[in-house]
Amino acid sequence: MLNVAAAPREVTFVCTHNSARSQLAAALWRKIVGTPADSAGTQPAAVVHPLAISIAKRHHMDLSTARPTQYTANKRRGVTVITVCDQSHDDLTDSLSRLHWSLPDPVDAGTSAAFEDIYQQLINRMTLFKEES
Repeated sequence: MLNVAAAPREVTFVCTHNSARSQLAAALWRKIVGTPADSAGTQPAAVVHPLAISIAKRHHMDLSTARPTQYTANKRRGVTVITVCDQSHDDLTDSLSRLHWSLPDPVDAGTSAAFEDIYQQLINRMTLFKEES
């Protein structure tokens, strides 16, 4: 039997631009784990990447109104931060409760397949936190 990890009460997913990985991760966390989640970036982009919005929609999640936001440590007390890219992991210097998931940026490839791959990698990681039915 799989030993399921206890899910943090609230998480913030952080990547550099907050335009793909962290946006998908927050939406997926809310769907799979069912606890509050948001996302932010250390250097936010102007918009969420269109392929992130498309992949979310394909999997019955809505990112159409999502906007990249700046990560601010002082607003994150009591929240587990999960960095989903190496650069944001290196950029954060605070000592908050934090996990790191090193995921490649699908924006670099710019294909639906790359975004779908990230979506699947996120599912694989999050199922470890899903409460057993």
